[in-house]
Amino acid sequence: MALPHTTPVDPVDSTGTRVSSRRAFVIAGATFVVGATLGGGVGYRTAVGASQADVDRPADPPPEDDELVELRRLAVDAPIEELIARRLVFLRCATVSYRTDTVLWRGIERLCDAVVRDPAFPDRRLSGRLLAQIIEYAEPEFQRAHAHRVADLRALP
Repeated sequence: MALPHTTPVDPVDSTGTRVSSRRAFVIAGATFVVGATLGGGVGYRTAVGASQADVDRPADPPPEDDELVELRRLAVDAPIEELIARRLVFLRCATVSYRTDTVLWRGIERLCDAVVRDPAFPDRRLSGRLLAQIIEYAEPEFQRAHAHRVADLRALP
């Protein structure tokens, strides 16, 4: 039994010559490999660059941050009475927004010394426990530097 006349499966280009489907497959495969290689490399580099930007960023925000300038003034230059009066706001900002600012940690040191030294410190026992907890949950470098204060802060009457 004879098969009816069939048309060729291979496509024909504009000049009338047949284009090999094998060649089309190879071109499409090569395009995919080149695209995947470039896309993967560029995507990887972009992700690594973004993570390095997070690691390389300075620990302290820029000095034009008005809140940080005021907090640093409280930590170092302000009278201890002013720091004590604004301690809750200071501690909140120092432990949430600016956890690794070394200048603000000097203010925390001043508060620790004042709590231990002054029996008239407002809410002395509660403040001592709060400062001890702040030190215990601090970044490792600050935790190590201030760990010696925790026992005195927790022992306040």
